Amino acid sequence: MTVRMPARRSRSARFAGAAAPVRAAVAPLSVAGLLAIALPAGPARAEPPSEPAAPHAPERPVTDFYYGDTVRDPWRWMENLGDPAVRDWLRVEGLHASRVLAAMPQRQRLRRVLDEAEAALPFTIEAPRRLPGGALVYLRRDRGANQYRLVFRAAPGAPETVLVDPDALERRTGRPHAIDWFVPAPDGRVVAYGLSADGAENAAMHLIDTRTRRELGAPVAGTARGDVSFSPDGRELWFARLPVAGPDAAPTDRYRGSRLWRLAVGAPASAARLVPLPGDEALDAPEVGPPAIRFPMLLMSEDGDAVARIADGAGDTLELWHARLDDLRAGRPRWRRLARREDGVVAFVFARGRAWALTEAGAPRRRLVAAPLARFDAASAPTVVAEGARVLLGLAAAADGVYLEAREGPGKRLWRLDDALADGDADRPADALAVALPAGRVFSLADAHADRRLPGLLLDLQGWTEPRRIFEIGADGAARDTGLQPAGPAPADVAADDWLVPAADGAPVPLTVLRRRDAPADGGNPAIVWAYGAYGETEEPMYSPSRLAWVAAGGVFAVANVRGGGYYGADWREAGQGAGKPNSWRDLIACAEALVERGLTAPARLGVWGASAGGIAAGRAFTERPGLFGAAVVSSGLLDMLRAETAANGVPNIAEFGSVTTEAGYRALREMSPYEHVLPGQRHPAVLLTAGINDPRVEPWHAAKMAARLRAADPERDAAPVLLRIDWQGGHGGGSTRAQWLDERADVLGFFAWRLGGLRLLR
Repeated sequence: MTVRMPARRSRSARFAGAAAPVRAAVAPLSVAGLLAIALPAGPARAEPPSEPAAPHAPERPVTDFYYGDTVRDPWRWMENLGDPAVRDWLRVEGLHASRVLAAMPQRQRLRRVLDEAEAALPFTIEAPRRLPGGALVYLRRDRGANQYRLVFRAAPGAPETVLVDPDALERRTGRPHAIDWFVPAPDGRVVAYGLSADGAENAAMHLIDTRTRRELGAPVAGTARGDVSFSPDGRELWFARLPVAGPDAAPTDRYRGSRLWRLAVGAPASAARLVPLPGDEALDAPEVGPPAIRFPMLLMSEDGDAVARIADGAGDTLELWHARLDDLRAGRPRWRRLARREDGVVAFVFARGRAWALTEAGAPRRRLVAAPLARFDAASAPTVVAEGARVLLGLAAAADGVYLEAREGPGKRLWRLDDALADGDADRPADALAVALPAGRVFSLADAHADRRLPGLLLDLQGWTEPRRIFEIGADGAARDTGLQPAGPAPADVAADDWLVPAADGAPVPLTVLRRRDAPADGGNPAIVWAYGAYGETEEPMYSPSRLAWVAAGGVFAVANVRGGGYYGADWREAGQGAGKPNSWRDLIACAEALVERGLTAPARLGVWGASAGGIAAGRAFTERPGLFGAAVVSSGLLDMLRAETAANGVPNIAEFGSVTTEAGYRALREMSPYEHVLPGQRHPAVLLTAGINDPRVEPWHAAKMAARLRAADPERDAAPVLLRIDWQGGHGGGSTRAQWLDERADVLGFFAWRLGGLRLLR
């Protein structure tokens, strides 16, 4: 299984990587408005030195007509990022923001505190993979280093071999590089990895010999997703590759037409052979429309089975097909379908001739089905773990069984299931072994955490205030600290309180509040409330030095698991999609109100923050209730939802957000679009928008257009500025260097501190 480099941001818009319902004209704006709400007076602030106001962006209106509605877009021209005028404008905006941010009263001290927190550990290990014989492959970043290196260790206690050093590449090229993903061969002799620059996440696949450190063959483009696997003997690569886009290709076609290829290790990319999969015939039939958004990956076992797993962009459900590996190599596969999209399979593993799948079909909190692979059919396979109050989340296949992850309230549970369950020899999930985990820590399980040839797992365990450690789950079901990852400090003076906040319709919204134990309930604490609310993703308890630094300095940090996320399962996700998307930001508003009502903060001292797809929840929260917040930050966020599907990564995300090609889709998208709810004459809180110019997930024009509209809506913005921060060597965050991350996080937290009255305990 592919190991992907963890992103610095906790969540990101799904990466795949539109039909035009409009005609252009010039017409007056006609938008139903919200009542203007005056912001309350905020606390006294130390202002940065006087800085000229950012100039207003010129308007070049385009008018669109949707289902009887007229929608005016004055800043459509900013969507052409190749236009020198757009680049020049972004440089003006970025320069203005950088000057204001650099002069904020507590920004430099926050940068120093964050740097010290990051440097508290001698090194950080990410994504360790075990191999037989004790070999390990992992990512390591030493104290003071800017980026993670790819490291190989041949045996326990053996010296480390640095295979790839992105910092060295940056020194040679002047461009920051990142390892986006890696896959070790089963025997550990070769590692495939994806390398990209400037945060673009457009990785090409490289191969490196772990003994000689020599690159094998030439890089293979079109492999950014890392859908790569080795044959069991380690001699072949089976990988998905997107076609090379021509100069006239539409951006919306960028992630179409992914195909499966086979290549001998070390052979030139030109020797790769196409592997036909069910459904490929549609890719070769342009008369029926553009190729589908589908991403294949081949899973293989030591006993000769192969399963094609086909994903479809932002959707979670999988299509699965089985064949024998020898037949695939011979070019005459006899594919047998294991799962259709409508079967609701969201996770699948197979080992020792048995198949296991988590499905949402008829079970919003999921159930586990299993059967011998030779007769497995997701639609009819026996249920071995029924749906219950817990939400079943992840699967991993090891030599001693299949491991199952479940959420139980704010905590997690882990079980090991015996093969006999898949054979029908046991009928009670209580026969499974419950793994004892350290209290206060949680994890996320994927098949990459296990190896079918080895017993047990390697798991990251952490909590809101419990530093991350790497544990090994043994055959006896006990968790033991491997010592691979030194522990950071566990702050005894920080409390993590779990609340259930009633939403406007009474739904219980989970909210975790990080605060100092001595935080007064006098409404005077600067507080940040964060939410995401998309793709069924859950905000898990994550040890975050930056959040803890904010709290230690006298702030409050709250994390809301709003609808659209997956805290309670598929129903919770679906209640925050389409016409139900308002639940996402109204859940967030309810959580913000709860912080005020319980005395932890006040509107003038409360900030809202969202990133990526969380820009919808945060952006609509402060446009719907501007008087509830003193500041807002949207990091690389989706903001203009009527235009989102015209971008390269927009088409794969139609499954999550909808399309303007239907009236219902248009109305839902317009309602969830923060850009469409910035109203002339209405004041909003101070706003910081960030963007990476090379972002492949959310185009930076979302932030640029939002900044222009906010500034134009309220020309007198001296009390509540709008800033657009641009990283000219950055993307969505996943490939950010340590320095890039520290600078951005200091700007964001410094902005909140400045606008919310300051951090009283910042040293």
